[in-house]
Amino acid sequence: MPDSYIGNLDPTVGRMVPVYRLIAQNLNSVRPDVRRALSENRWTPIDRLIRRLARVGVYGIDIQLDWPGADRVALYEAFIRRLHETAPEVRPVIDWPDAAAWARLVPRCPVRPVVNSLPAHPLRPAALDVIGQFRPEVIVLCATEETTRLTPAERLELAYEAYRALRACGLEDEAIYFDAVLFPLVYRRPGADPTDTLETIRRLRDHFPRCHVLVGLANLTFRWGADERAKTVGQATFLAMAVAAGLDAVIMDPLVPVLRRVWSSAQAILRRDGGAT
Repeated sequence: MPDSYIGNLDPTVGRMVPVYRLIAQNLNSVRPDVRRALSENRWTPIDRLIRRLARVGVYGIDIQLDWPGADRVALYEAFIRRLHETAPEVRPVIDWPDAAAWARLVPRCPVRPVVNSLPAHPLRPAALDVIGQFRPEVIVLCATEETTRLTPAERLELAYEAYRALRACGLEDEAIYFDAVLFPLVYRRPGADPTDTLETIRRLRDHFPRCHVLVGLANLTFRWGADERAKTVGQATFLAMAVAAGLDAVIMDPLVPVLRRVWSSAQAILRRDGGAT
Protein backbone atom coordinates (compact mmCIF):
# COMPACT_ATOMS: atom_id res chain seq x y z
CA MET A 1 0.00 0.00 0.00
CA PRO A 2 1.28 3.51 -0.72
CA ASP A 3 2.92 5.44 2.12
CA SER A 4 0.31 8.17 1.59
CA TYR A 5 -2.48 5.72 2.37
CA ILE A 6 -5.12 7.23 4.63
CA GLY A 7 -4.34 6.49 8.24
CA ASN A 8 -2.21 7.28 11.23
CA LEU A 9 1.51 6.86 11.77
CA ASP A 10 2.10 3.72 13.81
CA PRO A 11 5.46 4.02 15.60
CA THR A 12 5.65 0.25 16.07
CA VAL A 13 5.88 -0.35 12.31
CA GLY A 14 7.19 3.04 11.17
CA ARG A 15 4.60 3.63 8.46
CA MET A 16 1.07 4.79 7.85
CA VAL A 17 -1.59 2.24 8.67
CA PRO A 18 -5.13 2.41 7.33
CA VAL A 19 -8.10 3.66 9.29
CA TYR A 20 -10.77 1.01 8.75
CA ARG A 21 -14.42 1.95 9.01
CA LEU A 22 -17.21 -0.49 9.74
CA ILE A 23 -20.77 0.53 8.87
CA ALA A 24 -23.63 -1.59 10.18
CA GLN A 25 -26.46 -2.57 7.85
CA ASN A 26 -28.83 -3.64 10.63
CA LEU A 27 -31.24 -0.68 10.69
CA ASN A 28 -33.16 -1.58 7.55
CA SER A 29 -36.93 -1.73 7.41
CA VAL A 30 -36.82 -4.87 5.25
CA ARG A 31 -36.04 -6.62 8.53
CA PRO A 32 -39.41 -7.52 10.06
CA ASP A 33 -38.30 -6.81 13.64
CA VAL A 34 -37.05 -3.33 12.76
CA ARG A 35 -40.09 -2.44 10.69
CA ARG A 36 -42.51 -3.73 13.33
CA ALA A 37 -40.83 -1.81 16.15
CA LEU A 38 -40.72 1.45 14.20
CA SER A 39 -44.25 1.16 12.85
CA GLU A 40 -45.47 0.62 16.43
CA ASN A 41 -43.25 3.45 17.76
CA ARG A 42 -41.45 1.04 20.10
CA TRP A 43 -37.92 2.37 20.54
CA THR A 44 -36.66 0.06 23.27
CA PRO A 45 -35.58 -2.74 20.90
CA ILE A 46 -34.08 -0.17 18.51
CA ASP A 47 -32.08 1.43 21.34
CA ARG A 48 -30.91 -2.02 22.40
CA LEU A 49 -29.73 -2.78 18.87
CA ILE A 50 -27.90 0.55 18.63
CA ARG A 51 -26.06 -0.18 21.88
CA ARG A 52 -25.02 -3.63 20.62
CA LEU A 53 -23.66 -2.13 17.42
CA ALA A 54 -21.82 0.60 19.31
CA ARG A 55 -20.15 -2.02 21.52
CA VAL A 56 -18.61 -3.80 18.52
CA GLY A 57 -17.08 -0.54 17.32
CA VAL A 58 -19.10 0.53 14.29
CA TYR A 59 -18.23 3.85 12.72
CA GLY A 60 -21.75 4.40 11.47
CA ILE A 61 -25.18 2.78 11.06
CA ASP A 62 -26.72 2.65 7.61
CA ILE A 63 -30.33 3.86 7.88
CA GLN A 64 -32.71 2.56 5.24
CA LEU A 65 -36.30 3.07 6.35
CA ASP A 66 -39.31 2.99 4.07
CA TRP A 67 -42.62 1.21 3.62
CA PRO A 68 -45.98 2.15 2.09
CA GLY A 69 -47.68 4.91 4.05
CA ALA A 70 -44.64 5.71 6.22
CA ASP A 71 -43.56 9.30 6.83
CA ARG A 72 -40.01 8.68 5.72
CA VAL A 73 -38.53 12.04 6.73
CA ALA A 74 -40.05 11.76 10.21
CA LEU A 75 -38.67 8.23 10.58
CA TYR A 76 -35.16 9.33 9.68
CA GLU A 77 -35.33 12.38 11.92
CA ALA A 78 -36.51 10.28 14.86
CA PHE A 79 -33.81 7.68 14.30
CA ILE A 80 -31.05 10.28 13.98
CA ARG A 81 -32.18 11.79 17.30
CA ARG A 82 -32.32 8.39 19.05
CA LEU A 83 -28.95 7.38 17.66
CA HIS A 84 -27.31 10.48 19.08
CA GLU A 85 -28.97 10.00 22.46
CA THR A 86 -28.00 6.31 22.65
CA ALA A 87 -24.56 6.25 20.98
CA PRO A 88 -23.38 9.82 20.28
CA GLU A 89 -20.08 8.66 18.79
CA VAL A 90 -21.77 6.61 16.03
CA ARG A 91 -22.55 8.41 12.78
CA PRO A 92 -25.83 8.18 10.89
CA VAL A 93 -25.41 6.91 7.33
CA ILE A 94 -28.40 8.30 5.44
CA ASP A 95 -29.16 5.62 2.86
CA TRP A 96 -31.51 7.69 0.75
CA PRO A 97 -30.00 8.96 -2.51
CA ASP A 98 -32.15 12.07 -2.78
CA ALA A 99 -30.78 15.62 -2.57
CA ALA A 100 -34.02 17.04 -1.15
CA ALA A 101 -33.93 14.46 1.66
CA TRP A 102 -30.28 15.27 2.37
CA ALA A 103 -31.14 18.98 2.62
CA ARG A 104 -33.77 18.15 5.26
CA LEU A 105 -31.83 15.57 7.24
CA VAL A 106 -28.14 16.50 7.18
CA PRO A 107 -28.60 19.76 9.17
CA ARG A 108 -30.42 17.78 11.87
CA CYS A 109 -27.44 15.49 12.51
CA PRO A 110 -25.53 16.41 15.69
CA VAL A 111 -22.43 14.66 14.31
CA ARG A 112 -21.15 14.69 10.76
CA PRO A 113 -23.25 12.19 8.82
CA VAL A 114 -22.51 10.06 5.76
CA VAL A 115 -24.86 10.25 2.77
CA ASN A 116 -25.37 7.07 0.73
CA SER A 117 -25.05 7.32 -2.19
CA LEU A 118 -24.10 9.73 -4.95
CA PRO A 119 -24.10 8.17 -8.44
CA ALA A 120 -20.84 9.15 -10.09
CA HIS A 121 -22.67 10.12 -13.28
CA PRO A 122 -24.49 12.32 -13.92
CA LEU A 123 -23.55 14.57 -11.02
CA ARG A 124 -26.76 16.44 -10.25
CA PRO A 125 -26.26 20.12 -9.27
CA ALA A 126 -28.86 19.83 -6.48
CA ALA A 127 -26.87 17.04 -4.80
CA LEU A 128 -23.58 18.90 -5.14
CA ASP A 129 -25.19 22.06 -3.74
CA VAL A 130 -26.26 20.23 -0.57
CA ILE A 131 -22.85 18.58 -0.22
CA GLY A 132 -21.08 21.90 -0.69
CA GLN A 133 -23.28 23.65 1.86
CA PHE A 134 -23.29 21.06 4.66
CA ARG A 135 -20.14 18.99 3.93
CA PRO A 136 -21.31 15.49 4.93
CA GLU A 137 -19.12 12.51 4.21
CA VAL A 138 -20.20 11.00 0.90
CA ILE A 139 -20.42 7.46 -0.50
CA VAL A 140 -19.93 7.61 -4.28
CA LEU A 141 -21.42 4.78 -6.31
CA CYS A 142 -18.98 4.02 -9.13
CA ALA A 143 -21.80 3.68 -11.62
CA THR A 144 -24.21 5.78 -13.64
CA GLU A 145 -27.90 6.27 -13.08
CA GLU A 146 -28.48 4.06 -16.12
CA THR A 147 -26.17 1.11 -15.40
CA THR A 148 -23.93 -0.48 -12.80
CA ARG A 149 -22.51 -3.09 -15.18
CA LEU A 150 -19.17 -1.48 -15.99
CA THR A 151 -15.57 -2.54 -16.33
CA PRO A 152 -13.06 -1.64 -13.61
CA ALA A 153 -11.52 0.94 -15.98
CA GLU A 154 -14.92 2.56 -16.54
CA ARG A 155 -15.62 2.64 -12.81
CA LEU A 156 -12.27 4.30 -12.18
CA GLU A 157 -13.01 6.95 -14.79
CA LEU A 158 -16.34 7.68 -13.09
CA ALA A 159 -14.59 7.88 -9.72
CA TYR A 160 -12.29 10.60 -11.06
CA GLU A 161 -15.29 12.56 -12.32
CA ALA A 162 -16.94 12.45 -8.90
CA TYR A 163 -13.69 13.08 -7.05
CA ARG A 164 -13.03 16.34 -8.90
CA ALA A 165 -16.57 17.54 -8.23
CA LEU A 166 -16.48 16.67 -4.51
CA ARG A 167 -13.10 18.30 -4.00
CA ALA A 168 -14.53 21.43 -5.66
CA CYS A 169 -17.34 21.27 -3.06
CA GLY A 170 -14.71 21.47 -0.31
CA LEU A 171 -14.67 17.84 0.79
CA GLU A 172 -11.36 16.43 1.98
CA ASP A 173 -10.20 13.07 0.60
CA GLU A 174 -10.90 11.30 3.88
CA ALA A 175 -14.60 12.19 3.64
CA ILE A 176 -15.01 10.45 0.27
CA TYR A 177 -15.95 6.77 0.04
CA PHE A 178 -15.92 4.99 -3.32
CA ASP A 179 -18.37 2.10 -3.57
CA ALA A 180 -16.63 -0.44 -5.83
CA VAL A 181 -20.03 -2.06 -6.63
CA LEU A 182 -20.44 -5.68 -5.53
CA PHE A 183 -23.00 -7.76 -7.40
CA PRO A 184 -24.78 -10.95 -6.31
CA LEU A 185 -22.75 -13.98 -7.28
CA VAL A 186 -25.85 -15.55 -8.86
CA TYR A 187 -25.79 -12.76 -11.46
CA ARG A 188 -22.21 -13.51 -12.45
CA ARG A 189 -21.50 -12.16 -15.94
CA PRO A 190 -19.05 -9.71 -17.57
CA GLY A 191 -19.28 -6.36 -15.80
CA ALA A 192 -21.03 -7.91 -12.82
CA ASP A 193 -18.45 -10.36 -11.49
CA PRO A 194 -16.83 -10.35 -8.03
CA THR A 195 -13.42 -10.39 -9.70
CA ASP A 196 -14.36 -7.10 -11.39
CA THR A 197 -15.12 -5.67 -7.96
CA LEU A 198 -11.76 -6.83 -6.58
CA GLU A 199 -9.93 -5.26 -9.52
CA THR A 200 -11.93 -2.05 -9.03
CA ILE A 201 -10.89 -1.99 -5.36
CA ARG A 202 -7.23 -2.34 -6.34
CA ARG A 203 -7.45 0.47 -8.89
CA LEU A 204 -9.34 2.80 -6.57
CA ARG A 205 -6.80 2.20 -3.80
CA ASP A 206 -3.87 2.92 -6.12
CA HIS A 207 -5.41 6.09 -7.56
CA PHE A 208 -7.09 7.48 -4.42
CA PRO A 209 -4.79 6.54 -1.54
CA ARG A 210 -6.40 8.89 0.98
CA CYS A 211 -10.04 8.15 0.15
CA HIS A 212 -12.02 5.19 1.46
CA VAL A 213 -12.97 2.20 -0.68
CA LEU A 214 -16.16 0.38 0.29
CA VAL A 215 -18.62 -2.37 -0.67
CA GLY A 216 -21.98 -3.56 0.63
CA LEU A 217 -20.98 -7.09 1.60
CA ALA A 218 -24.45 -8.67 1.72
CA ASN A 219 -24.94 -7.96 -1.99
CA LEU A 220 -22.68 -10.92 -2.77
CA THR A 221 -25.08 -13.52 -1.35
CA PHE A 222 -28.39 -12.02 -2.47
CA ARG A 223 -30.76 -14.85 -3.50
CA TRP A 224 -28.53 -17.61 -2.17
CA GLY A 225 -31.46 -19.27 -0.46
CA ALA A 226 -31.95 -20.03 3.21
CA ASP A 227 -28.53 -21.50 4.02
CA GLU A 228 -27.23 -18.79 6.35
CA ARG A 229 -23.98 -20.65 7.01
CA ALA A 230 -23.15 -20.73 3.29
CA LYS A 231 -23.92 -17.01 3.03
CA THR A 232 -21.63 -16.25 5.96
CA VAL A 233 -18.76 -18.31 4.55
CA GLY A 234 -19.14 -16.67 1.14
CA GLN A 235 -19.21 -13.17 2.59
CA ALA A 236 -16.27 -13.86 4.91
CA THR A 237 -14.16 -15.24 2.07
CA PHE A 238 -14.82 -12.27 -0.17
CA LEU A 239 -14.26 -9.83 2.71
CA ALA A 240 -10.76 -11.16 3.35
CA MET A 241 -9.92 -10.94 -0.37
CA ALA A 242 -11.31 -7.41 -0.58
CA VAL A 243 -9.33 -6.13 2.41
CA ALA A 244 -6.18 -7.59 0.86
CA ALA A 245 -7.04 -5.72 -2.36
CA GLY A 246 -7.32 -2.40 -0.50
CA LEU A 247 -10.82 -2.23 0.97
CA ASP A 248 -10.88 -0.15 4.15
CA ALA A 249 -14.63 0.35 4.70
CA VAL A 250 -17.55 -2.04 4.54
CA ILE A 251 -21.29 -2.08 5.06
CA MET A 252 -22.16 -5.40 6.69
CA ASP A 253 -23.78 -7.06 9.69
CA PRO A 254 -21.14 -6.74 12.44
CA LEU A 255 -23.20 -8.88 14.83
CA VAL A 256 -22.26 -12.00 12.83
CA PRO A 257 -19.20 -13.18 14.79
CA VAL A 258 -17.38 -14.79 11.86
CA LEU A 259 -17.63 -11.67 9.73
CA ARG A 260 -16.45 -9.46 12.57
CA ARG A 261 -13.47 -11.74 13.25
CA VAL A 262 -12.45 -11.91 9.60
CA TRP A 263 -12.71 -8.11 9.36
CA SER A 264 -10.48 -7.64 12.39
CA SER A 265 -8.02 -10.40 11.49
CA ALA A 266 -7.55 -9.19 7.92
CA GLN A 267 -6.73 -5.73 9.23
CA ALA A 268 -4.28 -7.12 11.77
CA ILE A 269 -2.47 -9.18 9.14
CA LEU A 270 -2.09 -6.22 6.80
CA ARG A 271 -1.02 -3.90 9.59
CA ARG A 272 1.48 -6.51 10.82
CA ASP A 273 0.77 -5.34 14.37
CA GLY A 274 0.21 -8.73 16.01
CA GLY A 275 -3.45 -7.98 16.69
CA ALA A 276 -4.80 -11.11 15.00
CA THR A 277 -4.34 -13.12 18.16
